[in-house]
Amino acid sequence: MKMTILCALLAAGCANAENLVMNGNFSDGLKNWQAPKWSQNVLENTDTVTPPHAVMMKANQSGEAFLFQTLKLKPDTEYRLKFYIRAKGMKGERGACVYVATPDWKKALHYGPEGLWEYLKGDTDWCKGEFQFNSKYFQATTVNLGAMLTKCEGSALFDNISLEEIPAKTKQK
Repeated sequence: MKMTILCALLAAGCANAENLVMNGNFSDGLKNWQAPKWSQNVLENTDTVTPPHAVMMKANQSGEAFLFQTLKLKPDTEYRLKFYIRAKGMKGERGACVYVATPDWKKALHYGPEGLWEYLKGDTDWCKGEFQFNSKYFQATTVNLGAMLTKCEGSALFDNISLEEIPAKTKQK
């Protein structure tokens, strides 16, 4: 009986996890996202995971493009990052990824669909990424979360970017 109640409570907690990323599906265009003026980011209406929009980024002459949001994290807390990426003609030393970093970039994690520090390249269909990290790594509560093309040529689409706190497991006595 106790185990059934515990499982139901854990399932309810997971189902109600709050997405900390605002407009991660780009349904409101680029609202809530920041980008430098040189970054080439455009909305895509036809090639999306979830209509009406995805964002398409094209690497500039130095092989870079990005957009981000500034988020507050709880100290020493587990988070789940989810996203979709699609590469188009992506080649170079790195490629497309979703990142979490301190605003000064002293601590950063880059995630491609295959994992940490694994960048998406080539011509792909939509690829899903889902990873966990602990905020303790950053030694800060303010981070930037974003989509990025780095050290590459080509373009990539991003959609359904989300970040959710993973509830602490209830300790059994």
